[in-house]
Amino acid sequence: MLTGCLSLGGGATSNRFTNLEANGAIRWSDGSEDEMIISPSGSTLTFPGRASLLSPNGVSIYNRIDSARNGDCEHYYVEDELRRRLTICSNTEVTMMNEGKVEKVGRLRMYGDY
Repeated sequence: MLTGCLSLGGGATSNRFTNLEANGAIRWSDGSEDEMIISPSGSTLTFPGRASLLSPNGVSIYNRIDSARNGDCEHYYVEDELRRRLTICSNTEVTMMNEGKVEKVGRLRMYGDY
């Protein structure tokens, strides 16, 4: 359902990755936007971010939980932060959960022709 490709140039918006460009973003209901790199298989979502104790290099990688597909939705988790999950549905709806509670909602936007 969710597929993308790693872009090394042209058409995508640049972000903080060295030599890499975002090929998608989540536009949150509060107006903020998080750019990401969607792996070619759609199995990982890589977000740049601020360095922290949990993410010293400032990167968060969400992995798809293949056994947790629910209809038209896919579920993702960050290994360092198991309580935080992303659900992305085929209608582009995105929900970020934290300890089972909705933290943010938004829409997925993919750049270019994927």
